[in-house]
Amino acid sequence: MNIIFVTRLYSPHLGGVEKVVENLAVNLVKRNHKVCVITSKHDLNLPDSELIKGVQITRIWYPRVKFLGIFIIWCQMVKLLLKILKSDIVHIHDVFVWYLPIRLILPFKRVYLTIHGWEGQSKIPIKSLLQKRLSCLLSTKTILVGSYLEKLYGVKGHLISYGGVDSKKKQFSPKVKNNLVYVGRLDRSADLQIILKVLKNYKSEYKITFIGDGDLSSNCKKIGAVTGFTDPYFYLEKSRICIAIGYLSTLESLAHENETIVVCANPIRKLAFVNAPFAKYIELIEDEFHLNFVLDKLLKTKSISRKTKLGAKFARKFTWDKLANDYLKIWNEK
Repeated sequence: MNIIFVTRLYSPHLGGVEKVVENLAVNLVKRNHKVCVITSKHDLNLPDSELIKGVQITRIWYPRVKFLGIFIIWCQMVKLLLKILKSDIVHIHDVFVWYLPIRLILPFKRVYLTIHGWEGQSKIPIKSLLQKRLSCLLSTKTILVGSYLEKLYGVKGHLISYGGVDSKKKQFSPKVKNNLVYVGRLDRSADLQIILKVLKNYKSEYKITFIGDGDLSSNCKKIGAVTGFTDPYFYLEKSRICIAIGYLSTLESLAHENETIVVCANPIRKLAFVNAPFAKYIELIEDEFHLNFVLDKLLKTKSISRKTKLGAKFARKFTWDKLANDYLKIWNEK
């Protein structure tokens, strides 16, 4: 098949959505599908077009200017009309608004959508709510990353997904008991203020590393090391405890047999995690008192808990092969 993915950001930019799309694309190329990713040119030094790991990447300029920015995106998408017309599958990751003029020009072409989740504060703007509902209505079928999105946006998903992990990677280094790693954005939307307030009391007990970036980066540096956005694999390999933010980092943490903590004081984050299929394998924290209790308990224990070992087996079932199979299945359904 000739497949086109449309996504706001893609490798070498790092992030959860970027990692999912890249692993999907590479997996499909290995199955002899032709894959093109249309994405923004987030770094002006990047070429407009290149082939990476067998995936054709087409980058378009996205000026972050209100109204004018989306108009420029539309103009560039229309220029790619012939490429889109020749494709068998068009799959949009979140940014369905980019595809709107093509949807009007090619109303009968099948187009699919993945909604990766809400990454803002606890209240969803009406504009975002309406945009998501319209995107679902205009899509042939929709994949939701998390069942909570059905309730959050009032939409119905044809498939519920949670991401994937690399099941082939092996653990080479022994766990360091008091290594604690945080994986995710360093901003307020991730309940990080609660986490920092507690972690400052554990600087002497835990070696703390923050993997991510954001407006609270300087606050994090007062407590531990900050790596910026990077592949968390080697940090997860050596750590025993992980405070995860998204589904992908949670699955990766569990797959590495880390005692996994998710802080969800934000009601939307709580909604996202309490009904997740791996909820019983992680510590769901709603306040500072509970986080203190869990960190104290982990200080006193040396071995990996049975819950975490079971969670690792469960998380390793979410392979990139499985995710690619899910996408192929939904594309082939009538």
